[in-house]
Amino acid sequence: MNDVILTADYQVEGQEVMTVQDEVFTKYQACDLQNISQNDFENYFKQNTMVKGQNLGYNDTLAEMIYAKSWIARAVAKWLKNAVAKSEAKGKPDLNLLFNYNMPFRAIGKMTRGLIDQDMVIAILRIINGHFWSGSKGYFHNQKRNKARNKADTWYEEGK
Repeated sequence: MNDVILTADYQVEGQEVMTVQDEVFTKYQACDLQNISQNDFENYFKQNTMVKGQNLGYNDTLAEMIYAKSWIARAVAKWLKNAVAKSEAKGKPDLNLLFNYNMPFRAIGKMTRGLIDQDMVIAILRIINGHFWSGSKGYFHNQKRNKARNKADTWYEEGK
């Protein structure tokens, strides 16, 4: 049996990639993330990052509450940041605290096993984004509904 082997030349035009050897890149290579400033980050990735007073979304982390409109959220974020720094200063960081600090809001509903549902997370985001009264109303309304739903779902566990 004779095999037919096909060959062809293929050329693609493109841009030559230049290597970046600036100070920020060397900090990234050395994993020196504590010494990278906000300006370095913005210059390196060529995009603006969060600004104080910007609305936070479902996929933002608890650490980003530092940019929230609500002073309560900023205070909680500052407390979390200080707790993480205190934990790291001991030499043995609290992994649970680090996990929560970097957790997105959408994970709150998933990690609480039904104690907080996704509608309550959206209400929390409303509070964080500066709509305290409507967010609080939504939170407590959804909490009441969630409690009733959880009670109805646990009928089979009563016989334990």
